[in-house]
Amino acid sequence: MPFMRGALAVLVLGAPTHTFAATPSGEAIFAARCAMCHDAPPSADNRAPPKALLKQMSVARIVRTMDFGAMMSLTYMLDRAEREAVAAYLGVPGDDRAPPPSAYCAERSVTLAKTDARDWNGWSPAPTNTRYQAQPELTAAQLGRLQLKWAFGFEGDVNAFAPPAVLGANLFVGSAGGSIYALDARSGCIHWHYQADGPVRTAMLISPVDDGGARHAVVFGDQAGRLYALAAETGALLWRARPDEHEATKLTGAPLARGGIVYVPVASWEESRPLNPAYECCTFRGSVVAYRIANGEKVWQSFLVAETPKARATDAKGGREWGPSGAGTWSAPTLDAARGLLYVTTGNNYTGQTAMSDAVVALKIADGAVAWSKQLTPGDEFNLSCNRGGGAGCPGWTTTSAHPPCSSVCPTASSGCSSARSRVSSTGSTRLGAASSSGRRASARAASTAGSSGGSRATAATSTRPSRISRVERAPTRRRSTGGPRASIRRAAAA
Repeated sequence: MPFMRGALAVLVLGAPTHTFAATPSGEAIFAARCAMCHDAPPSADNRAPPKALLKQMSVARIVRTMDFGAMMSLTYMLDRAEREAVAAYLGVPGDDRAPPPSAYCAERSVTLAKTDARDWNGWSPAPTNTRYQAQPELTAAQLGRLQLKWAFGFEGDVNAFAPPAVLGANLFVGSAGGSIYALDARSGCIHWHYQADGPVRTAMLISPVDDGGARHAVVFGDQAGRLYALAAETGALLWRARPDEHEATKLTGAPLARGGIVYVPVASWEESRPLNPAYECCTFRGSVVAYRIANGEKVWQSFLVAETPKARATDAKGGREWGPSGAGTWSAPTLDAARGLLYVTTGNNYTGQTAMSDAVVALKIADGAVAWSKQLTPGDEFNLSCNRGGGAGCPGWTTTSAHPPCSSVCPTASSGCSSARSRVSSTGSTRLGAASSSGRRASARAASTAGSSGGSRATAATSTRPSRISRVERAPTRRRSTGGPRASIRRAAAA
């Protein structure tokens, strides 16, 4: 496949806000936070590309580099509007990710046959999240004889972390650059391509749009906090939604579908925002949201921090702490159809302490109400102000604490900040490959790092604790598959 690799580049930093506001000045942010590196002469200690080089790159490429490229460790503290403003100030309008014509299949649409027991759809072929291949076509004895059949490059990406879905001869996969591909699993050629707004690490979920199963949707989320439904046959956008309006929302857990409804876990990277000493942490609340697949209508949203965050304390510089917050849902939900429940797991609190952080929570499928919860690690309160000497959400923080300044985003060893410098990759390609063995169809489970796109599985359990009812928002009431990939998938980062 000629569609392979491309260069990455660099950028960074500003002050975040909790919700989307007026467009910030990209020029001002660059001058205050980026120029010290990108306008400085290159040296052994500064490998940041010069501003003149950045101005030759597309806006979309610069945003991707800040989202999940060479600069992501320095841009976690930037909100989305600030990243886009810096990219717009520097870059050339448009995108540069369109695959070349030679990468496409002769047939540009996808035909989905009836469900096959060997298919692998979503995070797990069964909604119980067993991730078990009931009809394997590959034995342990054959593994040593596998040979590379094809490889596919994600241009400009430094890693690949979205588990693919394989249905028959069709493979659907996302990428760190936000590109979604429908590939021919036999050859790796592209049927269609769609560009999402942010990095995609959730597994692809394919679900019927109508009762007859004539049309299908590819459902996934991105790390810019948006949920998408694409026509599986053509890649056309059916609808797009934002499950939570908080600017730091990200979707990492794979969605789950049942009966025309898709259930979406909602997480956040707000706990990284306090790397900026001016940020008032924190207001995000983890949740699960249900949408109708046919039209994108929200059915209900169940918040896993019941209380709306409020300003609770002030530090020595007048900065406020907000809370309670956190308890993001990073992993794929698990369905218990017999009990009418959806099991989800939650992460830590960012500020304050709540009963459903670090917990297994059972939600009622009908309306999202909490049936029961079991907290496994009480008192887990953390955000990244702890990495710069303490702050709201850190052990020992008080209202008289001062935040140690981080004076440079291109730090030296003596700056007192975490050592992080810009690094430029000259290749920046990640590949997806398929292997075959002795002419037989190779099948293997699609795997992912726990917690990244499906994450740790929510375990069905019971609890003697009283039920805790979270805040639930309901819209007006109205109106899967099994197996594993036929082609084994392996992912490797190109040096």
